[in-house]
Amino acid sequence: APDATGEQLTRGAELLADAQQWDAALDYADKWLARDPKSLEARLLEGRAAVATRKGKRAESALREAATLAPNDARPDAIMAELRELQAEATAALDAWTRAVSKAPSNARSSALVQKPASRVLESSQAST
Repeated sequence: APDATGEQLTRGAELLADAQQWDAALDYADKWLARDPKSLEARLLEGRAAVATRKGKRAESALREAATLAPNDARPDAIMAELRELQAEATAALDAWTRAVSKAPSNARSSALVQKPASRVLESSQAST
């Protein structure tokens, strides 16, 4: 809706993400960004949805923009790490997870989030050697 608040747009994004409606989430992000090109939450939604739909270039672009908008936010790095894992780029994934943790070291959720994927990355890189 053209008169939706930022909070309402964010809630809509959360609902689409929770329902894993990634194609719809990309459309939603496009409309949100047309209205507010500097929205961090819209860029993060676009990045997550692009990762989930295997649109790597779009994900990279959205996450680079998100990182520019909020350089101290760990979320763009965490989502980029997920993309790199899907692309089987273990070193790049581990680097992105490390950046995410360095930006939010006291955030227990991000630390727990990072520990498991990082161990998966290490396991998969060791299994391939």
